[in-house]
Amino acid sequence: MDGNGGNAAAQNVSVANFSQMGSNQTTISGVLQKIETALPNNTTCNNWLQGSGTNQGVSGLQQIQTVLSANNFGHGTVSVGNAVAYGIAAFSGNKNPDKTLVAGVPISAVFTVNDIGGFFNANFPNSPPYRGQQQLVGTREYIGNTLRAQAAILIHETAHQITVSGFQDDFGKPKVVKANDKLVDTNCRQLIEGLQ
Repeated sequence: MDGNGGNAAAQNVSVANFSQMGSNQTTISGVLQKIETALPNNTTCNNWLQGSGTNQGVSGLQQIQTVLSANNFGHGTVSVGNAVAYGIAAFSGNKNPDKTLVAGVPISAVFTVNDIGGFFNANFPNSPPYRGQQQLVGTREYIGNTLRAQAAILIHETAHQITVSGFQDDFGKPKVVKANDKLVDTNCRQLIEGLQ
């Protein structure tokens, strides 16, 4: 499991109300389609978003086209242990690092977007410890629930799915998440900030 957020690959992740339908699914699909359209015209991002290892020869564009046509992704409320995980925007895969299945996610799911994370929400809840703070995404700290934040999240997840060279397993390590986010920013900032 690899993700976008501080505890994205922590043990004992579960998802409540996983769905592959509704307005949230439509939003995810719409952002993927915008990235799909922009990638061929952005050489730097397109050249970087290429698979390695067992995914050698698989491009980010091909991966996005595959998940869109199969609709094998979804959204739901992500928890770690007994606590809802507002800080996880999304994660790829369906297994915890210890190889146990993530409860609530079908085996066919390539990635899951958190309904309460930064993809859909500009702010954390207005309660301790969050006190309504903004949800900020990626190296540029895009405000959550903006197209830039959403694109950064989905490019990050696509890089995990095709094991882009140099993109590391997050395993819930904030430093690694930041390093991965920096790669997304270095290679795909122009694409992300050009989307409309």
